[in-house]
Amino acid sequence: MAKNYEKDITTAGWPDPEVVAKSLDMLDLGKEIKILDFGCGTGLLGYNLKALGYKNVTGLDASDEMLKKAQEKDSYIKLDKCLLGSNQFPEELKGKFDVAVCSGVLAKNHCPKETFAEMVQCLDP
Repeated sequence: MAKNYEKDITTAGWPDPEVVAKSLDMLDLGKEIKILDFGCGTGLLGYNLKALGYKNVTGLDASDEMLKKAQEKDSYIKLDKCLLGSNQFPEELKGKFDVAVCSGVLAKNHCPKETFAEMVQCLDP
């Protein structure tokens, strides 16, 4: 899936990574905020965030192949493997981020509802 993922979504006209990045930028929270990209996949959202000047982005994904593609973009300070919604959320990521983002993750039959709880857990109170 990782091999053709970006080509497939580009062909389908899927603008979500760019839209999410621009929407976050419109909040004007500052470029140094700590961002956790849930289900970062091949790193398209991280790439768009980096293009807007964000430097403190961490990515999570369940696929080693997707994480490898994301690493190639050099848009993340850290990438971790995690199956979202599986009660295996890394303890060291809880309470560490200012913002949680995702693109193409919260879809029917993709990630379970427990993913929402993990998104809240990662935020700095």
